[in-house]
Amino acid sequence: MFESRAIGRYLATLGSGPELIPTDPKARAKFEQAASIEYAQFSPILGDLIVEKIVKQARGQARDEGRIKELIAQLEAKLDVFDTILSRQKYLAGAVSYSPTEVPYIDADGPSALQRITLADLYMISSGELVFDHLGLGKLENRSHVQRQVMS
Repeated sequence: MFESRAIGRYLATLGSGPELIPTDPKARAKFEQAASIEYAQFSPILGDLIVEKIVKQARGQARDEGRIKELIAQLEAKLDVFDTILSRQKYLAGAVSYSPTEVPYIDADGPSALQRITLADLYMISSGELVFDHLGLGKLENRSHVQRQVMS
C-alpha cells in the first residue's frame, strides 16, 4: 500500500487506537467534509509552494516569485477560513463524537457539542508544521485558532 492518506485511513480503521474516523453516519459525513477541505483546498497550495520554495532550489532552478506570491495569497485566504472554522469548534470536523461518557469541549461560549480529533486534523497538523515552521508562511500570530490547532 502507498499514499499517506490511504495508509492513514487504513491504520485508523484497525481499531487499535482512538477513533480517528467516526463510524456514526452524521459524524462520518462531517469528517469526510473536513478531510475533503484539507485535501482539495489546502494541500494543493502547499504542494505547489513546496515545489517553488524547496524542490526548485534543490534542483538549482529559478523560483517563480510571482507564483510564490500568488500561492501565499491563496494560502492566507484558506488559513483565514480554517481560523474561522476553528473559532467555532475545537477540531475541523466539529462534533463527531456522541458518547455520553466524554467531556465536552469548553470554549469561550461555554460547553459545545462533544468533539474529537480526527484524521483530518492530523493531516492539517502535519501540513501546518511544514507551512509555519519550515517555510515560515501563514502569519500564524494572526490566526490564533489555527495556531492552537497546529501547535497542539
